[in-house]
Amino acid sequence: MPSTLVGSQHLQILPTQRIYDVERNRIIQRIKFQHLPNNLFLQNNKKVKVNVKISAFSFPQDFHESFAFCRKQNKSIIPGKRIVVKQRANPTRYAVYPYTNCQLEQLHQSKNGSECECRCDLVYGIDIDGGLQNSLLVPQELLIPIPKIVSLHDVCFLWDILLPFYVHYKSVRNKYSSFCIILNDLKKELNEVLIVLNHFGTSKKKISIIDGSKVNRYLNKRYQCVFCFDSKLLPFAESVCTGGSISISSSGYYSLYTNFPIVSRSSDKPCHQMRLTYENKSDCIELLGVMAELNTSRKNAERDSMMATTESSGDDELSSSSLTSSNMSLKSKHNKHSEHVQPSQHGSDSHSDGHYSWIWCDDDVDLTNLDFNDLSIDDVDDYDKRERKSLRQMNRNLRDGKPHRICYFNRRRVKKELNACII
Repeated sequence: MPSTLVGSQHLQILPTQRIYDVERNRIIQRIKFQHLPNNLFLQNNKKVKVNVKISAFSFPQDFHESFAFCRKQNKSIIPGKRIVVKQRANPTRYAVYPYTNCQLEQLHQSKNGSECECRCDLVYGIDIDGGLQNSLLVPQELLIPIPKIVSLHDVCFLWDILLPFYVHYKSVRNKYSSFCIILNDLKKELNEVLIVLNHFGTSKKKISIIDGSKVNRYLNKRYQCVFCFDSKLLPFAESVCTGGSISISSSGYYSLYTNFPIVSRSSDKPCHQMRLTYENKSDCIELLGVMAELNTSRKNAERDSMMATTESSGDDELSSSSLTSSNMSLKSKHNKHSEHVQPSQHGSDSHSDGHYSWIWCDDDVDLTNLDFNDLSIDDVDDYDKRERKSLRQMNRNLRDGKPHRICYFNRRRVKKELNACII
């Protein structure tokens, strides 16, 4: 029997995975190997296999978080902590809660096979492989059902501002009489704090929301509690926190909260990093309920408004009024919704009909994911071009240093139709 040559086209269609290469600060493609059969892995590790629908990224922030750990461990990792998944024959979409621990992941077990009691915190896409792949195995406890009326895009970007702020603001909102919230970009990120403030019915007299463009010395020592989401403005955040010369409330103290690690300080004022852990999963479920309630009430209000008026614009565009059109208008001169993130309907997010997206997201990108068991050589060139284009775009966003939020969708491959006739 003549020998069979394996051409380069055949090598190109091996299953691959996208890896974050820390040394070169870029995403690369590597061949994917299956070390254990899925059923054996599932049986031994009590995990469920899920298919990744969306893997989203906040460039370059997500990779800065991965850099220190991967460099220290001298390893590469599949990035992506913002993961929306689905299971076969199940219409429900799930958020993978990315903050886990070694007990749930069944890591760091003792020599006799018993569970380890260290319970160290882990994060998908940083400490363990994340969502930039077709499927993954996760503990059942990490799957959070997403309410149908909540945007999948919004779910992807809960972890930066919205959830940390929700967790910590609800615990201190009655302790202080003045708050300052410092954002990276007021126009893009405003809704992420307004959702929380409106939910708790916070008076606008207690709150100031600013970004770098609104910094001035007249704000010094005016606030008892400061939430800072821009690491470059930490010294300013410390300066606006009230000092001992200012009369403070009966609570008797003041605090500064950040969503980034504190490397150096310009004062000795109390500072807390708003780190999320597995213990905050219940807060995440609460927050999704808040967003579902917000969207439901807005949908009902728009329906009632349409029924009450005889004048119609003839289109389905959503109202451009902001969240502040309800019971609160924080800093109204900075807060015109037409100037920042609009409630929008993403055409690619078919999770529900008429959902609202409140959180800033720049773009949707379809990834090339093929069924390698049903792949013809004619598909290889097209697949290779699309994959190279996706990687170039990811690395361009990674290198330019500018903030980008992008949702990467895993689309099911549509099989080519054949013009055939069976006689």
